[in-house]
Amino acid sequence: MRRAFTAAACPVLILLATATSAQTVDPVGATELFSQGREAIKVGDFDRACPLFAESNRLDPKVGTLLNLAECEEKRGHLAQALQAWQQAVNLAEATSDARGQIAADRLAALTPRVPRLTIRVARDSPRGTRIFRDDVELSDVMLDRPFPVDPGAHRIVALAPDGTRRTFQVHLAEGEETAIAVTARSAAPPPKPSERAPRPAPPTSGKRRTLAYVLGGVGVAGIATGLVTGAMLMSRRNTVDDHCQPDGSCDATGADAADSGKKIVPINTVAWVVGAVGLGAGTWLYLTSTPSGAASSVSGPAHARCTGALVQVGGLF
Repeated sequence: MRRAFTAAACPVLILLATATSAQTVDPVGATELFSQGREAIKVGDFDRACPLFAESNRLDPKVGTLLNLAECEEKRGHLAQALQAWQQAVNLAEATSDARGQIAADRLAALTPRVPRLTIRVARDSPRGTRIFRDDVELSDVMLDRPFPVDPGAHRIVALAPDGTRRTFQVHLAEGEETAIAVTARSAAPPPKPSERAPRPAPPTSGKRRTLAYVLGGVGVAGIATGLVTGAMLMSRRNTVDDHCQPDGSCDATGADAADSGKKIVPINTVAWVVGAVGLGAGTWLYLTSTPSGAASSVSGPAHARCTGALVQVGGLF
């Protein structure tokens, strides 16, 4: 019974293998695609030629097709794909005893140092179960922490956490460059809550205003003092003029000197009183406005601070 079952099953298996082979191999279609790829190569349209060679090789793998595919990918800068095609050509040539295998091996050796290699690591702070994608291709665990050939240029690495958190990283490699990058899906630190925000810088302290108030107050006091001194001098000159001058305006030498001296002191006295009044007024205002609000609010009762000034008038006729 076993022999009979085996004998009956063999034709079925042969038919299934033949049907599967017929579905995956299409020499006619492969030849047509190869011809179209060669025509595209003649006009320098590598972006059109390379997919045609790749599909032709899928329908009917040939050493010649792989040589053309590798050459095409290399010319359009896809060095990693060209490296793969050269290696496949070497392997197929060895399996079919094709003499063109040496050509593929030489080109493979020449291209290998030019191909960039990228190592991707998962950072320790990344959540367990994070998935890594390189240029939309998911990388398995065995492809991490290992240098893999990539094409020169920009590459996008995405780290996707189980909770959906996604972070994207960009890396750019030149020919022959080897680079390693550690990626994580952990999101950046969230912005602080309003209550946790750093306090705004306090407004300038009142120390400078009070210092200026003291300075202006000192100037005002000096002005008042000068006004008092020059006022006393004017009064003395006035008394001398009264003693040494006649009602008709005639004066002796002492009276004339007192009158001339008094005329010189009058403007000094006037300026002194003006400076004193302004200095004291401005100094008082700055001092009061520099008082902290809390201290001001704690003051109660009928007492109020007021800016006061003094006016001293000295009259005389010289």
